Amino acid sequence: MMCFDLWVTGQETVVSVLSWGIAFLLNNEGPLAKMCEEIDQLLISDDTVTGGRRMITVADKAQLPYTRAVTNEILRCANIAPQNFLPTVGSDVKLANGFVLREGTCIVPQISVILCDERVN
Repeated sequence: MMCFDLWVTGQETVVSVLSWGIAFLLNNEGPLAKMCEEIDQLLISDDTVTGGRRMITVADKAQLPYTRAVTNEILRCANIAPQNFLPTVGSDVKLANGFVLREGTCIVPQISVILCDERVN
């Protein structure tokens, strides 16, 4: 059962990343065009392959800085990380606004708020 859980979790993550990536790139054609140009340049400069027809591999990663940056931005904005456990407060905590979180309170972090806040670097 554990292998099945890991397999399903992996599938869900890949599908989510690809879906968000397609959505972001369709709504932002500039980055898509620049990524395609970067990949085309890599394939054209590769004189070991006739016509530049080959698959991009992990070995090409260092030569695709813009594509890596766009991929990292998609992962940041899409907030793909699963939240399959809820952390709890270990002891009473008083927040700056005076609100008190009691020991044992479950906390659901809203990561997307931080990841999409342009003020946070």
